[in-house]
Formats: sequence, structure tokens, C-alpha cells
Amino acid sequence: MTIEYSPKQDKSKIQPEVSPRLQVVHVGEIINAPVHGKRHTVMPACANKNGGYWYCVTHQCGFDNQFMKDVHIHNETVEHKMAWICTEHGLEKP
Repeated sequence: MTIEYSPKQDKSKIQPEVSPRLQVVHVGEIINAPVHGKRHTVMPACANKNGGYWYCVTHQCGFDNQFMKDVHIHNETVEHKMAWICTEHGLEKP
């Protein structure tokens, strides 16, 4: 799967294409995440799009950049549930 963007778009927070095998977290959902080592409630996306990283809730791993996330979700036979972890606010819906 390839996610295309224009040079003017913020690459850090491009929402993935959602398919039956690729889902995103929902606002209000409670999940375990690596932010302060505890359970978190998913918040709505904030206006800060410069700081943060993708996190696969299914496999409990984060990605430093868009390429690493794309490689991870490339296998479409495996389910992935994605979240955005904002460096200012924590767990958010992408």
C-alpha cells in the first residue's frame, strides 16, 4: 500500500487508507499504549501536526517515520489498528 502526499502536506499525520485489515482507534476508546506505561483514552486529533508518531495498537509498536509505518502495514493479510501519539497530548485519533 502506498500513501501519496504533496510536498506541501504534513507527512507526519497523513491518515492511512482504512480497509478491513487496517483500522484506526476511535475517540473514547481505552487502550494500552507506551505513553507513561498505562492505559489511555483516545482523544480527538489536535491542531499540532508537527510532533508525534504512528502507533500500531495491535502489535504495540511505534514508528519514527511514514516509511516505517508503511512497511509495517504493507502485509494486508494481518490486521492493524493504528493510533497517533501526539508529543504534546498523548494518544489521539488520526
